[in-house]
Amino acid sequence: MRRFLLAIFGIALSFLLLLTALETATFRLETYRELDAQYNIQKRASMSEEQLNATMADLLSYLFDSREVLDTRAIINGEERAVFNEKEILHMIDVKFLFKLAFGGQLLCGILVVGIAAYLIFKRQFFTRGTGIALLLTAIVNVILFAILAVLMQSDFTQYFTYFHEIFFSNDLWLLNPRTDVLIQMLPEAVFSTLAMQIGLLYAGSMAIVALIGGGFYFMNKKRKPANS
Repeated sequence: MRRFLLAIFGIALSFLLLLTALETATFRLETYRELDAQYNIQKRASMSEEQLNATMADLLSYLFDSREVLDTRAIINGEERAVFNEKEILHMIDVKFLFKLAFGGQLLCGILVVGIAAYLIFKRQFFTRGTGIALLLTAIVNVILFAILAVLMQSDFTQYFTYFHEIFFSNDLWLLNPRTDVLIQMLPEAVFSTLAMQIGLLYAGSMAIVALIGGGFYFMNKKRKPANS
């Protein structure tokens, strides 16, 4: 029973940390300001820095479910207009739905992690060598999987970015025109590549902490009898 709970704990912890890394990287407005300078987004989108930052803030608020409608207006090419056209708005509805699923999954995984940890602590079976092994295995497996994914994406990010859209979207609304659609001008593929790298680094860092905690549990209990491990 305890091994089963630790397996669920490791899986839930993995998804919790992954989704937290996703949230942290995606919803940090300062990141997009840095990427604006790196990829010259203002020129691509024909907006001033102030207009671009306000538009991005609106977009992130919408995806975070802090606003219901994506009806942002801004000055583009010297003319005030609605930033996003119908196709872009419909695509963002799909994206927002995915984020809602992610946030729901994050909450569920958090409940599982806390619940299982609390139960095992109550049973005096959490701070054990077995838990340390489970945490170490969780970290090792995740680092290996992410290393493989990183190599694949580094080889051809466009291909795997396309696979992602084909898997998670049942329509072609994500196929935008970089000459006319502001959304893709604001968020070109290079931005997503950078965000993916940041998510990977955050996740790797969190797994390093998991490994350290697991190692601590393992070595603290190394000389104890294995009855409760």
